[in-house]
Amino acid sequence: MATLKKIYVNKNDEPTLIAEKIIDAEADEIILSIPKFSALAESVVNFHLLKREAEALGKRLSVESVDDRVVEYCRKSKIECVNPFFGKSQSKFSDIVSHVPLAAKEKIIPIKKEVVRDDEYIPKTKSHHTRSEEVLTKEVAYKKKGRWLSGRRLMFLSLSVILVVVVVFVLVRVLPKAQITLVAIKKDWTYSQTVTVSKGVAALDPTLAKIPGQLFTERKNLQIFYPATGTKQIERRASGKILIYNTYSPEPQSLVSRTRFVTPDGKVFRLVDRVVVPGVQVVDGKVVASKIEATVVADQLGEAYNIPPVPKLIIPGFQGTPKFDTFYGVSTQPMTGGLVGVSKYPTADDVKKAQAELATKLEEAIRFLTLAEIPGKFKLLEGTSKFAIVSQKTDQTVNPDGKFLVSGDGEFTVIVFKEEQLLDMLLARAENELSIKDLEVKDQTIAYGAFQQIDFKAGTMVLPVTYKSRLAEKIDPLVVKSKTLGYSEEDLKTTLSSVSGLESVRVSFWPFWVRHVPKNGNRVAITIN
Repeated sequence: MATLKKIYVNKNDEPTLIAEKIIDAEADEIILSIPKFSALAESVVNFHLLKREAEALGKRLSVESVDDRVVEYCRKSKIECVNPFFGKSQSKFSDIVSHVPLAAKEKIIPIKKEVVRDDEYIPKTKSHHTRSEEVLTKEVAYKKKGRWLSGRRLMFLSLSVILVVVVVFVLVRVLPKAQITLVAIKKDWTYSQTVTVSKGVAALDPTLAKIPGQLFTERKNLQIFYPATGTKQIERRASGKILIYNTYSPEPQSLVSRTRFVTPDGKVFRLVDRVVVPGVQVVDGKVVASKIEATVVADQLGEAYNIPPVPKLIIPGFQGTPKFDTFYGVSTQPMTGGLVGVSKYPTADDVKKAQAELATKLEEAIRFLTLAEIPGKFKLLEGTSKFAIVSQKTDQTVNPDGKFLVSGDGEFTVIVFKEEQLLDMLLARAENELSIKDLEVKDQTIAYGAFQQIDFKAGTMVLPVTYKSRLAEKIDPLVVKSKTLGYSEEDLKTTLSSVSGLESVRVSFWPFWVRHVPKNGNRVAITIN
């Protein structure tokens, strides 16, 4: 089944673009709707081209247009053309319109005639009257065409004027640029003395070369089990903790050391130290028992006294008195340590190694914790920290795994400072020595020597510093720019010669014809070297 597609042509569409639309159209028959004054109607060759492309694709091409030139070119190219106001032409090769009602004819605007050769349109057999009418038609067409061409010339002239104005604007206001390079006077300054860092200094002191410091201190406890390598005959009593209860009276009760506590199966444990059991309390009319924790040791050697928790241990010393039932002990943990036989024990070398390992691990742990708390803006140098063991304890009792316990407290202290503050202090000192305000650093290096003095308790240290720098007086680019706008290169150099700290000026303009700094500050770039 044949398909039809209408393509609407814009006035400025090029022939190649219309040909592409015909090629891309998925239809067997193409109708081109061409408006008046279309660029397509500038040459009959364009219509030959379109017809050739359509025929090459096997597509039927027709045109509808109210433009007489388009109609004429279609006739010459043998393309069927329809004028929407008059209807379809009677023949592919004739521009005679089809019959329409009289009422419609009265409203129709006369068709424009293309100026063509006389021998093509006027047969020799026609009358003089007919020939005169056609000549008149040609003259009208020439006049109309002349007016159309005059309009095009006026439009072209207007566009040319606008283009010239735009070009002049771009050349004068947009393109001109100036690059001003200022070379500042540079001075070398060196400092090779000591700087005092102290937590007691609140502000920079360039005269005395002092800066604030900060002291960070961390303390930590650590316990480790270390294997015992010695063996010996051991005779040891079991021991443990008990709670002693008083439900007798509000009066406190003193119990001497070695007071006996007896388990239900008759095993005796004795108090290691004297204790005072507090009196009972009465709360809301009810008696509330009191208690106290105490350490007891087995009355006999050996493993037989390594017993589990006991719900009640009696005090034989109170037997026969009211206190016998109201004072008692309770063990919530096993009794341990009772032994008679060969066992591991820590030698003096074991204890020494265990304490050394404890110190190493404690220092590593506490150093890590301390340094993690120091903000990154602080400078930490080697040798500005100290670690010390505050206390240490060794329990030579060997556990079932053959290890003994070593515990200790360590302290880590470090003094730090902000290198930024140190550099600011040195810059201020340079300004004082050179009698120049607002110096800026162009290049600098700093190195630290070995500490001459450090006091962790006071939080101070004397730090040797070697500092080398290249300095220049600050030049404000905004001030410089304000003094250069609109100036020529020579005037600009003369004006800037009064700027303090300026060694030389280099100016480059773009494009090549520019000879003055633009008055628009956005077109001026200032570089300070």
